[in-house]
Amino acid sequence: MNPVFHSVVLFVSDIERSRDFYTSVLKQEIEFYESRMSDLLGRAARRKQLAKAARELGALLKPEKIHSFIYYATMFIGDSQTMTAESAVLGTPAFKCNSFAGEMAVANEIEHKYGLSFSYKPEQFDEMLKQIEELLTIPDLKENWQVKRNTMLKDKIDVTAFMNWFVENFPAGIDSVKNKTYLYEQFKY
Repeated sequence: MNPVFHSVVLFVSDIERSRDFYTSVLKQEIEFYESRMSDLLGRAARRKQLAKAARELGALLKPEKIHSFIYYATMFIGDSQTMTAESAVLGTPAFKCNSFAGEMAVANEIEHKYGLSFSYKPEQFDEMLKQIEELLTIPDLKENWQVKRNTMLKDKIDVTAFMNWFVENFPAGIDSVKNKTYLYEQFKY
């Protein structure tokens, strides 16, 4: 048996409010790994190893490295609008569970137009878990999400390139933007 590992980012913006939610998800993750690793490690040893790894990761992960961590993760699960959007734009399947699900324009575009994220209200938690389990069975999940990401990026501009052009052409750039005489296509990915 070859164990399959998934790195799942769990982000909690309000620990007190979300503790039960994430405790449940972490418990399921531990059970997932325990059931698949029992032939390699004893259950107690694996539980200790996972707990130690989680503590070490929390201590080692610096805030400025979070986007690299999310990029290489299999999936993001959280309650933050911003981190969900950032994860999706990085090409990491993103799940959000909060009371704003379905109510934010950018998040809705990322979810409905590009299929990069999923939003659930707290009362839809079980539905979210089913969707997570379903996605984790897809062999080329990250590759599929990178295709979706690239589709989204083709619709967007490189804001850095635009800002460089704007500053380099200041103040004439202001008139070009106001009159829409600049070439939008020159900033496309």
